[in-house]
Amino acid sequence: MGILIFKPAIMFVFTDSYQGAVSIFPFLCFVPILYTISETTTLGIVFSRKTYLNIYVSIGAIITNITLALYFVPYYGAKGAALSMGIAYFIYYVLRSVLSNREWEGIYLTKQLCTVAILFLAAFYNTFYDYYSILVNIGFLIGIVLFYLPQFSQLWNIYRRKVY
Repeated sequence: MGILIFKPAIMFVFTDSYQGAVSIFPFLCFVPILYTISETTTLGIVFSRKTYLNIYVSIGAIITNITLALYFVPYYGAKGAALSMGIAYFIYYVLRSVLSNREWEGIYLTKQLCTVAILFLAAFYNTFYDYYSILVNIGFLIGIVLFYLPQFSQLWNIYRRKVY
């Protein structure tokens, strides 16, 4: 959310030829974020030594991306391509996480999926609408913080017990 809030400032770093990428920037951020998160949720596949499941995950993401790109790109151009890639990486993350949890139950996905859904909504808004985007992004950030407030409280209590 910090990247989306400071998107106008970040674009000052790039030349004018990259200004057209501002609208697709939010979905392009999904690639490294979801890939990194999926690296932590895929431990069940690694521990079970069923790495062939990663092939199924990749095939599912590729089919999703190609299918959606064929539909969205003619209508929305680069925004459609970014949208299809964002959805494909979401599918990649979900497939990898679900298959991993099937092999080894170690990661709870409910809060992660809710957070990723909020990030997806924020990326969609920033890609297709630009009205009051900083305020909307701050609203999304506040929603995420409120969603995780119980965990922040638990972490603070654990920290306080260890300090004293």
